[in-house]
Amino acid sequence: MRVLMHKMAMVFVALLMPQSVAEAAPSNFAELVNMLTGWINAATMVLFSAAIAFFFWKVAHHLLGYDDSQNAAKKKAFRDTLIWGIIILFVMVSIWGIIAILQATLSLENRL
Repeated sequence: MRVLMHKMAMVFVALLMPQSVAEAAPSNFAELVNMLTGWINAATMVLFSAAIAFFFWKVAHHLLGYDDSQNAAKKKAFRDTLIWGIIILFVMVSIWGIIAILQATLSLENRL
């Protein structure tokens, strides 16, 4: 079982590996920075997607009645999850927007 999981992880990493990493290492600093920026952008999208999926999963889980909503503690925990989920999504989108505005203002997109 452990060997199978290890093989599946290796295939998963190989399929998601950017083409520049699979071909060769970067030849200068600008290529290295561009490669790292691509990885960070991909990781950001994965984390943002996971946050949205988790938020809507929790909402659907509660609305479809998979948990006992009669318990006051569970209602409070659900309300807290929703509030923190909205706050976290707002902060993530705000930071993403501020970085985009700074990049556009300072013309940092094509500088490297």
